[in-house]
Amino acid sequence: MTERQLQQSIVEYLDLNENPAVFDYFHVPSTFSNPQFGKLMKLMGAKAGVSDLVFDIRGRIVYVEIKHKGYLTQVQKGWREWARKRSAAYFLVRSVAEMEIVLETNNVPIRARAVT
Repeated sequence: MTERQLQQSIVEYLDLNENPAVFDYFHVPSTFSNPQFGKLMKLMGAKAGVSDLVFDIRGRIVYVEIKHKGYLTQVQKGWREWARKRSAAYFLVRSVAEMEIVLETNNVPIRARAVT
C-alpha cells in the first residue's frame, strides 16, 4: 500500500464516521508535481511540512500526518513543534486503526470500526 492509498483509506473511514456536530476535517495539499504551480501556491500561502489532514474537533485544532513508511522530514518536525507550541494536538498515523485511536483519544463517537 502506498501513502496515497493509505490516506484514501483513512479518508473513507473518516467519511463513514462523519459527524459535523463533533468534528470536521480537510486535506492541505503541500506537494505539487508542476514546479510553476508549486511556486504559485507558495505565493498564495502554501507551506511546506503542513500536516496531511487538519481537524476541528469540538473547536480544538488537531493535525494528523500520515506516513505509510518512513519518518517525518525536518520540515514536518518543524511543523509538529509549531503546532505543539500553540497547544494544538499533533498525531503521526500509520494505519486506519491508528486514525481510529486519534478519534477515540479526542472523544469522537465511533460509528464504523477500523478493520485490522
